[in-house]
Amino acid sequence: ADRDVRTGTRYGYAVFAEYAAVSGRAVWSAAASIHAVPQTPPRPITDLRVERRADLAAYAMAVLSCTPPESGELSIVVYAGDEPPRPGSAERWDLLTSKRRVLAGHNLPVLHAWTGPGACWYVPVVRLDDMGYVGKPAPFDCVNEVDDLRLEGRAAGGTVRLRWRWPRLCTRVEIAASALGWPVGARGVTRETISRPAGAADGAEDICELHTGGATELFIHTTAYARAGGREIASHGTRLRAATGPRARLSMKVERGLFGRGTPHALTLELHGSTVAPALVIVAQHGKPPSDPRDGEVIYKQESMEWHAGKVTVEIKGELAAQNTFVGLFLTDPCEAAAVEVVTPYLQLA
Repeated sequence: ADRDVRTGTRYGYAVFAEYAAVSGRAVWSAAASIHAVPQTPPRPITDLRVERRADLAAYAMAVLSCTPPESGELSIVVYAGDEPPRPGSAERWDLLTSKRRVLAGHNLPVLHAWTGPGACWYVPVVRLDDMGYVGKPAPFDCVNEVDDLRLEGRAAGGTVRLRWRWPRLCTRVEIAASALGWPVGARGVTRETISRPAGAADGAEDICELHTGGATELFIHTTAYARAGGREIASHGTRLRAATGPRARLSMKVERGLFGRGTPHALTLELHGSTVAPALVIVAQHGKPPSDPRDGEVIYKQESMEWHAGKVTVEIKGELAAQNTFVGLFLTDPCEAAAVEVVTPYLQLA
């Protein structure tokens, strides 16, 4: 390798073969010449994103997107069953792609149809001449989720009944439930594993009963499993926040100056019936109440979390206290919407 070169400068190389003649003297072949212009190696792709999309014509569809490279040609190399190459490395293109599926990346997003369960690494590679520049790989486990889990009602003995449909090619389902919030970890967890009954078709309904332990709400995480390539693969899982008693109530009010008069300076959010507040966002908009989380300016955002005091205070900046300004409160995780009632979805600040 000739490393002492300048980018953009044209270099010429001549290659000779040396032979030993019968007389013992060296004999040189005719020269084979080549010219090359060194280029700056492209930056590796570091932001490859993979989303799973349902598809009627396939088991599932992987949707891949990233920032296009500034130079070179983008491809996505699929590594299944072996470890991907090191991010930031440069390897010969033919070695990177030998006996592997290559997805062309010139039209983003890239779609990859799956015909059944499986797992792989998607590796973004930028090709420049005969070299491939390896980016950050993205793992993908392709297992259909339990996406219709629902609370059917209470059963006898302090239990609740859950109902769902078996995903395509799923062999078993694990349901974990906790009364203590997300994530469903080791604390106070009830776990149930349900194997698929023999002869149960894809889409067949099944039920499971969980003990509530007297809790008025449960945080439920469901994982689907399928077999592929001689091993079991787990889905990422779906979530459900289920009210087993009265729904939690979330309210919002404006805090003003002394004796409740003057310029608004804060919003107080209060939660009743639960210690775990849902994931939410508050947006402000001038002139009318926001009807969508994308309307106006985001002034507060949080993931689902415990509020030990049952409330939280959000500061109102001076410019937001202008006349005819409204704020709206929206739950951002659909799995929590059925368990939490928003009492005051919007307010007028001034």
